[in-house]
Amino acid sequence: MDEKVDAQGIEIDPPTGALGSVARAVADANGIAEVVTALHAVMHSSLNKGEFAASMFEKLSANELVACPKYISDALTWLQKELDPGKEGTA
Repeated sequence: MDEKVDAQGIEIDPPTGALGSVARAVADANGIAEVVTALHAVMHSSLNKGEFAASMFEKLSANELVACPKYISDALTWLQKELDPGKEGTA
């Protein structure tokens, strides 16, 4: 995975651990079919959910922005409505 810089020219450190495995799989893929295949392989071979969660907590504790993908946000909104249909979702 190549080094990247943000809009201000500041170097962005590539992710490490489980998040790094996912990022490399996406960055190295050529097209959506390869992304799906690569992510499937990562999920079933090397992704430790605890390690992934720990890397997310590490980013949050360092006040780094972590964007929730829309499909996850939509799923959480749906789940909230299913669990409490009398209230609007908050995700």
